[in-house]
Formats: sequence, structure tokens, C-alpha cells
Amino acid sequence: MSTRDGEGRDDESRTRVGRGAREGWRYYNPGQKDYAAFLKTSEETGGELTLIEIEVAPGGGTPPHYHKTYDEHFEVLAGALEVLLGKE
Repeated sequence: MSTRDGEGRDDESRTRVGRGAREGWRYYNPGQKDYAAFLKTSEETGGELTLIEIEVAPGGGTPPHYHKTYDEHFEVLAGALEVLLGKE
């Protein structure tokens, strides 16, 4: 089933989810085989942060990359996560 996002695009990769007092969208990324739910957006926090909960499949995840304009913080809720920091 296809749904329309706020910008009028059809998107078959997302489903509606509830997060406690917050409801939002849970997106599936087929390239990385993970699910992402936006818990807080930059717009909601006045540009301070974006909070995303990501469910990563075994062996999945984002390829090595870096950000020039912001930092990332990770908390592992279950399982294990390997993170590349610099060239290590």
C-alpha cells in the first residue's frame, strides 16, 4: 500500500508508528536494510538535534562516511554495533 508524505510523494517504504506520546513515521531503507523512526526532528528542537531510532539488520548499516557540519552520537539498545572512528 502506497502512502503520501507531507510533500505529496508516494512512498511505499514507510509505515505509521506510535512512540509513547509521539506518533510518526517509520521508514525502511532497502539499500541498507534498516528501519528508521524519527523521534525528534531538527524543526521540533529549534535546530539543536535530530533524534532517530534505527533498527539495523545483522551485517547492515551505513557505509563509512563523515559529516562536516554536525556530530553523531550512538546508543546501542540491544545487540552490538561496530563504529569506524577516523581511520580505525
